[in-house]
Amino acid sequence: MGFKRKIERSALAFVLFCGGGAIHAAPVHETLIVTRLAEPEDQLVAVSNSGGEPTLDERIARFSTAVSLATAADQQLIDVRCKSADVGSASRAVRMAWEANCRYRRR
Repeated sequence: MGFKRKIERSALAFVLFCGGGAIHAAPVHETLIVTRLAEPEDQLVAVSNSGGEPTLDERIARFSTAVSLATAADQQLIDVRCKSADVGSASRAVRMAWEANCRYRRR
């Protein structure tokens, strides 16, 4: 039964492969029109900052500084917690939490 099915599929594939060229639509013969466009002109726009509003670069710099300060403060808080924890007499859950947060930190 499986052999017969494979033969049928192979024959169908062969017919589609060989006869498929006659089935597809004939190509449409349209002419290709190529138009040369003018070269683009560079248009520079001067941005005036007379309103006292910070530029994009200044805002990005302020944002990165704020993120760096917040990261440093968070790092210091974690360091203080890790140094002040008494792990020796703590329960197993507390010890595991300390190890997860403090033991493998970069020094």
